[in-house]
Amino acid sequence: MQKPPRPVFRRAYPNLDSLFGHVYSNLTGEPVFEWLYLFMSTERELTWDEYRMLTRDAFEDYREINKNFYAVIEQIGSGQADINFGIEDEFYTNKYSKDPKLHPNDPYHEAVELATRDDLHFSSAFSHIYRWVKRILAQYSKTSNADLFKLNETMREWIHTNGEDYVSPYPIENMGTPLPYVIDCSMRARKWVNEFTFIIQKNLWDATGKLELDDIFNYTKLVQKHHPDVIEAFLLEAVLQVQMKDGPSAIKALKSYFELSSFELNSNMLHAMKTHRLGVPNFAPLMYSPILQARICRLFGDLPAARMLLDESLQQAQIRNDEICHQMANVEMHACSVIGSDIFLENNAQRIIEYVDKDRRVLRKALRHIDDLHGQHRTGPCCLESEDDFEVVAELDSYGKMLMILKKIAAGHFKLRYHRDAEIGFNSQLGSDPEERGQRVTTYGLSIICSNAIRNGMYDQATSVAESLLDGELETERCYSHNTEPVAVAYANLAYSHAARGDYDESIDVIWEAVEVFPDEEMWQGFRHIQACLAIILYEKYFMGTDYYWAKNLLKDLAPFSEFEYKIRKSLLICVQGRCNEAINMLLDLKADDMCEGKYQQAQKVLDQCTNDVLYHGTYIEKACLHVTAARTARMLGKDPRQFLRLARELVHYNWPAMEKMILSELALLYDPKGLMPNANRLSQVCEQFGKITALVPGKCVWLLM
Repeated sequence: MQKPPRPVFRRAYPNLDSLFGHVYSNLTGEPVFEWLYLFMSTERELTWDEYRMLTRDAFEDYREINKNFYAVIEQIGSGQADINFGIEDEFYTNKYSKDPKLHPNDPYHEAVELATRDDLHFSSAFSHIYRWVKRILAQYSKTSNADLFKLNETMREWIHTNGEDYVSPYPIENMGTPLPYVIDCSMRARKWVNEFTFIIQKNLWDATGKLELDDIFNYTKLVQKHHPDVIEAFLLEAVLQVQMKDGPSAIKALKSYFELSSFELNSNMLHAMKTHRLGVPNFAPLMYSPILQARICRLFGDLPAARMLLDESLQQAQIRNDEICHQMANVEMHACSVIGSDIFLENNAQRIIEYVDKDRRVLRKALRHIDDLHGQHRTGPCCLESEDDFEVVAELDSYGKMLMILKKIAAGHFKLRYHRDAEIGFNSQLGSDPEERGQRVTTYGLSIICSNAIRNGMYDQATSVAESLLDGELETERCYSHNTEPVAVAYANLAYSHAARGDYDESIDVIWEAVEVFPDEEMWQGFRHIQACLAIILYEKYFMGTDYYWAKNLLKDLAPFSEFEYKIRKSLLICVQGRCNEAINMLLDLKADDMCEGKYQQAQKVLDQCTNDVLYHGTYIEKACLHVTAARTARMLGKDPRQFLRLARELVHYNWPAMEKMILSELALLYDPKGLMPNANRLSQVCEQFGKITALVPGKCVWLLM
C-alpha cells in the first residue's frame, strides 16, 4: 500500500505579492504622476529608449538614489552585470548565519535555530517581488563609492541623451487630467491639506490669496473622494466648516476623521504573524476627539455639551495614562468656565451649575527641560517625538497660567501682580519653534496684557502694547504673520484706548481698518470683537452728541454679546426719553440701586471708595460721570456740590453737550429760589447758557445719571 504524500508545512509569511502585486505586472500604491499616467495609457510595451525618456522626464538631477538604482537595473537587464551571489546568507534569506568557529554539524547550530524559530523573517521564497528586490539591493550594497559615482554620471548622460529618435511624450493636458496638479496624488494631496490646515488657522487672508474659500472646500471634497488614505482632509473640512459658521457639519467632519483614524497597521510584526491581524484599533480618537468637538461646541455657545465631552476625554486620558491629553482637556475645561463663548470677560463662574474649582489641575510646575516631562518613554498618540511632547506640554502650561490670570481679572482683581505664573503664561520660549507655538502664546499674552491695561486705566500703555502686537508680527518661512482672534482683540483695545482719551476720530479709523482685516463672512471669530467695539464707541459718540436715534440702533449689535453692557446703555437711552422709573428698574436688576432708592449715605460711601481709582485709571467719560454723581449726592445731602460741577464742566467743555446740559441743570437746581443756594442772577446766567446749548443741540436732559 502506497503511503500518502508527506504534508508540506509552510511558515505563515506575509505574501508581498498579494499586498503589492507581481513585479512588472501590477503597479499599486504609487502616486499618479504625468509620466506614470502616460506609461499606463500606452497599448504596447515600452522600448528601452522610450523608458529612458520617461525616466528623464520623471526624475530631476537631485534624485541621485533613483538614478543609481535604475542604473543597476539597466545593467542587470541588459546583461552587462551579473548578480553576485557571494553575499552573506542572512542578507538574502534573513536567516541567522552559522558561527564559523564551530563545526558545520555542531548541535549548537540546531539549538540556535530552535531558539529563534519564532522570530519573524519578513521574507518568503515564494514571493517574486521579494527575490527581485533582494537581488537588486544585494547588488547595490556591494557597489563601491567609485562605482556609484560612475553609475551616476553614466545614468545622467543616458537620461539626458537627446538623439534624433527622441519623441516628446504627449502633454498631460491632452489626456483629460481628472484632478488639479496639487492634489493629483496622495503625496501632494496630503502636503496640500496639511499646508492649508495650518494657514487657515493662522492667516486666512494668505489662504484665500492662493485659492477662494469655496475652491478650497471643493478641493477638500475631491481629496476625500479620490484619495481615501488622506484622512487629514476631513480635519481640513472641519476647520472650513467652523469658518463658515456651520458647527454641526464641523463636528460631523471631525467624527469622520477620527473614525477613519481609529484603525491602524499593526506595528508589532511578530503579533501580526501569529494572529494574522495587520490592523489594530487606535485609542487616540477616544481621547482627543472629544476635545476638538468640545472646542467647536464652546465656540458656538453649547457649553453643557462641551463639558460633557471634556469629562469623557478626561476619563479616557486617565485610563490610558496620557498626560498630554489630560492637560489639554483640563485647559479646555477651564476655558469653558472662565471664557465660555463670550467676547467680554465676565465673572460667570457662579452661574455654572455644579461648578467645582479645579485650578490645581492646570497649576502644574512649568517645564524647564525635556527631562521634566513625566513618562519620557511614552509613545503618546499626540506626538511622535519626545521633543514635540515637550513643546506641546510647554504650550499647554502657558495656556493654563493664562487662564488663571483671566480668572483673577474676571473675579474683579483691579490690579494684577505679574509673578512667575504671568511670565510663563505670557511668554513661552521653545527654541526653534517650527510649529510657531511660542509665537501663538506670545500673541495671546500681549492681547491679555493690553486688555488688562485698559481695565486698569493705563491707556498709554495699552496703546503701546497693542501697536507693538500689530506692528511687531514678523513674517515666517511657512506663512505670513498671525491674523487670528488675539490680533482682533488688539485692534479693539487700540480703538478703546483712543476713545478713552476722547480721540474718537482716530478710534473709528482703527475700527474701519480692522473691519477690512477681519471681514464678517470669512473671519467671524475676530469680527465679533470688532463689531462690539464699533457698537460701543459709536454709541458713545452719538450719545454725547444727543443723536439718540442712531445710538439706539447700535444697541442691537451689542445685545448678543453682553447683557450687562446692553442694559447699562439701554437704561441711559430710556432716561433721556423721560422714562426714568423704567430705567431705574432695569438698573435694579444689575444691583446699582443705592442712589436710585434714595440711599444717599450709602451712595456717598461707594463714591468715597472708588473716587481715587476712577480719577487715576478711569476714562474721561467715567470721570465726568463720577463728578456729576458726586455733585448730585452732595446736593441731596445738603453739601456744596460746586467743586464737583466745576471739575466736570472743565472736563467735558465743548466735547459732550448732553453732559454739559446735565451740569447746568444741576447748577439751576442749586441756584433755584427753593434750592440749596438761591441766587437769581446766577440762575439767569445758567439758563442763558443752557438755552445756547439747546439751540445747537436740542434734546431733553432731565434724568438721573448713574
